[in-house]
Amino acid sequence: MVVAGLKHPSILELYAFFEDENCVYLVLELARHGELQRFLRNLGRTMSETEAAGVMKQVVAGLLYLHSHRIIHRDLSLSNLLLMDDRHVKIADFGLAIQLVAPDERHTNRMSINGKMSLGERIEDYRILEPLGKGGFAQVYKALCLTTGIFVAIKMVRLFEEE
Repeated sequence: MVVAGLKHPSILELYAFFEDENCVYLVLELARHGELQRFLRNLGRTMSETEAAGVMKQVVAGLLYLHSHRIIHRDLSLSNLLLMDDRHVKIADFGLAIQLVAPDERHTNRMSINGKMSLGERIEDYRILEPLGKGGFAQVYKALCLTTGIFVAIKMVRLFEEE
């Protein structure tokens, strides 16, 4: 399991896993509020720029952590971001994730998810977030910008300067 042993505030925790002849069972941290995609659809209003920036800050922090462990998620989307009781967002669903072995290893294969081509997020891309391109991070960013009702050019440096 790629995520076994990982601990970060923006990564859904895997407590245990086991299998039998027919299934693999995962014991995961509970995310009572479910998918961010569904939450945004039911919100009844658009997110503010501040709210969208807060979500992106959490996603970027999680991606930086994953990338520091040479893990590529490969299926980042609003439906794979889960909302916790405290409204904190956690990255989930690591079914397509891979862990690179060598520090200089690159993963360049394209993959199709739900009939769409996805480039996924590359290990080194956390430093080059603009232009956004077609990766999972870009899809989440664009979706959050659309839910605010405005397109904002949030500089990732600005998000982390507030700490």
